[in-house]
Amino acid sequence: MITSPQARRFSFLLVLVLCGCRENIGTESPESLDGDNHTSADVHFARGLASYRNGDFENAIESFTETLRLNPNHAAAFNNRGSSWRELGELELAIADYSEAARLMPSNPDILYFRGTTYFDACHYDEAIADFTGAIRLKPDDAVSYNNRATAWFLKGDFEKAISDYTEAIQISPNEPRFHLFRGRTWHQIEDYDKAIEDYDEAIRLDPELVDAHQDRATALAAKEVSGTAVDN
Repeated sequence: MITSPQARRFSFLLVLVLCGCRENIGTESPESLDGDNHTSADVHFARGLASYRNGDFENAIESFTETLRLNPNHAAAFNNRGSSWRELGELELAIADYSEAARLMPSNPDILYFRGTTYFDACHYDEAIADFTGAIRLKPDDAVSYNNRATAWFLKGDFEKAISDYTEAIQISPNEPRFHLFRGRTWHQIEDYDKAIEDYDEAIRLDPELVDAHQDRATALAAKEVSGTAVDN
């Protein structure tokens, strides 16, 4: 195992958190209302979306809560209130709202993705893996869910599964440099320095300004040299 403090620095602090790359659900719930309540729910939901997009998460929560008072089956309001709670660091409240959204819209992969990312942030890696697996089942070309599941496997110490999932992410999105970086770190963790360096090289080719890839490549080269010296001795 890698023991140097420099090499240890890559304990992953991040799922490639690309939540911002997925728009929160803005469609109406399948369960619509008639008359004034429907109009009022729409108004509060639209206000909530506007507040969320402006970074005003407290007011977003208030608006989504009012939407749900008027329409308790509004899955998008549950989902987006969950995202607002997540932004405020209230992870358990976020998970509860995502769970309600998933109950109402069980075939929506983005809800499982959001909940999985929140489970990951709460260090509930088994639950995160289950949700990313569900998202992948519903959307097989979801490279980010493969990446995020890989990172959860990494943190659980299952490096073989992590490499497999990073490889799937790369096959779907070969031009995403961070996928190569993260797989390289996993090869590095199991001391396969040649494969790690190959992935770092590809990450650098795709994004020459990716500082982490340059730093990790240098660390892998140094570790490879030390390993070779130890074998020679």
